Amino acid sequence: MHRAELSVPGTEKSGGHECSGPAGPQPGPPPLSPGGALDFSLGLHVPRTRRETFSLGHILIDTEEAHWIAVNLEGLELMEALGARPGRRLEELRPAGGEPRRAAERFLIQAARRGFVSNRPFARPRYTGREPFLILDRLHEFWIVPNYDCNLRCRHCYTIEQVMHNRYVLSREACRGLVDEAKALGAEIFYLTGGEVLQHPQILEIIEAIARDRKLILFTNGMLVTEEKAEFLGRFQERLIVQVSLEGHDEAHNARIRGKGAFAPALAGLRRLLRAGVRVGVSSTPTRATKDSIPLLTEQLCGIEENGRRPEYHHLIMLLEVGGIRRHPLLTLLGPEAFSEVLDACVSAAQRGNAAFGSGLKVANQKILHACASNGPKKDFCGAGYTILGVDPEGNLKTCAATINDSRFNLGKLLDDRGRYLPGRLEQLWREGERTKWVRQFTLARREGEPEDDLRFFHGGACWYNMPDPEKPLSRGHPFYSALEAQALKAIRQEAERKARPPVHPGPALLAYMHRARIACAGGRKTLDRSESGLDNGYCICFA
Repeated sequence: MHRAELSVPGTEKSGGHECSGPAGPQPGPPPLSPGGALDFSLGLHVPRTRRETFSLGHILIDTEEAHWIAVNLEGLELMEALGARPGRRLEELRPAGGEPRRAAERFLIQAARRGFVSNRPFARPRYTGREPFLILDRLHEFWIVPNYDCNLRCRHCYTIEQVMHNRYVLSREACRGLVDEAKALGAEIFYLTGGEVLQHPQILEIIEAIARDRKLILFTNGMLVTEEKAEFLGRFQERLIVQVSLEGHDEAHNARIRGKGAFAPALAGLRRLLRAGVRVGVSSTPTRATKDSIPLLTEQLCGIEENGRRPEYHHLIMLLEVGGIRRHPLLTLLGPEAFSEVLDACVSAAQRGNAAFGSGLKVANQKILHACASNGPKKDFCGAGYTILGVDPEGNLKTCAATINDSRFNLGKLLDDRGRYLPGRLEQLWREGERTKWVRQFTLARREGEPEDDLRFFHGGACWYNMPDPEKPLSRGHPFYSALEAQALKAIRQEAERKARPPVHPGPALLAYMHRARIACAGGRKTLDRSESGLDNGYCICFA
């Protein structure tokens, strides 16, 4: 990692990165002077920042607030001089008049507008978690696992025990009742996953009950997508996305995970969906057995076209040591560095494929990270328990599909003993359930001994279920922590590169900055909060 080699008084070392400004925990930029603008007769203050470089200059990252600005060398020197001695006035740093003074004032005013300079100290209380701030306003997403049974026995399946032995099925009537209540509570987006959802005997009726007035993301292995089913799904093309699972670019590699004979039928199902006008994405879960094939699949997807329709995204899912992976140790998990390498290779493959075929395929992970790096307040885990809930085939309320196979995250029963929907139970458990309240306490707040300047509030920790114990410290409990950190930094640098503009005047200059608007997940709203500087949910392993 390259950093500028400047010797500026007051520069501190923290977690292996250079930081400037007063030490200590500090959420939210303080207000400016009472008039709403900088008063240059008063002292000036800057927050503590982590410094990184990019091709045009330097990036100052406020890691506590998940905020950054990009500056030139003169701007960096001015900011670090203020950080070295908080409360200095401008004339102590620059000549009393002339263009140097005017250039410094212009720069500091711009930096103040972005929350990086103030007449008041950046004295911030320690952030101890999101639970006091986030508001139970309304649901955003609702996950439904209507059945466990599946036509495949994938070697990495995290819920393989249920697939093989559990024959519970949510009835059409129970699904409709839950869908109606979730809609009444504000849910805008629904997810259907399994098992293989297309094996549910009333799945088309369930799809229609959802997609007639809400967005729906349907997960499938693609093998059961007939022409008739594709035509039916095509009726909802404005509100429906189908995500097809593939684990390699050919039969041999796909078979290492999904078994023989699954590749061609899945690809045929994908093409049928495109011909019917359905929006399609593809997900893959890289393992050591398939890591070289996944980028080839990305490039292959760029070249698929039916009736002018193409796959829209390729999403890589982080594989966990649960379920089927324990039965097939030869697959072995990818470590964080190897996962990052596969992700980078897929991004390069998409660039090549898009250039060659004129497609617009996105690597969803990169899109998510760039959204986090370019917009929004700090993120703290996903919205599970706040804006996201789900249900399994037995009628247990769950945080989402990730926890379907884990009874620790059964939040209460939504059905009676005969499998009938209990009206009002969903809202009751969401607002008052003790297990739901417990989940809402999970947080990225830094613990003693953790890095003080990592990028956790940019990437949001991804899926907390990736951690064997979500109540443990992030940096010591998340198996993909270093991958999230590396990819978040890369996204920040790339966003700075993309947005930076050369300075118009000589002297210190702000080249680019992060926008502070909240980001919609899957096209919808996010959680409301009571914090002064803004707090948001992060992003989970799924995307559409």
